[in-house]
Amino acid sequence: MTGETPEQLSEKLNKIYETSFGGKTRGRFKIARVHLRQLANLSILTDRYISEVYETLLHQHNLILMNLDSSFCVFPATIAKGFRRVPGKVVAGYDEGAEESEAEADQD
Repeated sequence: MTGETPEQLSEKLNKIYETSFGGKTRGRFKIARVHLRQLANLSILTDRYISEVYETLLHQHNLILMNLDSSFCVFPATIAKGFRRVPGKVVAGYDEGAEESEAEADQD
């Protein structure tokens, strides 16, 4: 059994993202691990393979693949860019040994 390359699987995931289902014309979705394996034509999804799919999907389609153990989510990278940042003082409130400044954290 020959599996799909990360590029081929990324292309399939992008096509699913563009497909109308679940009452939406296109958009984010969740896919079971077993279905992702089926799309990849692989019996096991290794961490390395998933990382390669993640990189390809991000760079070629601006989509993020998030591993949720028994399933995966695919969503636009622009959503993640809008997440709020945790300021250093909040982190310090939970970790008294934290000395990283807020300025250093903003560089991430």
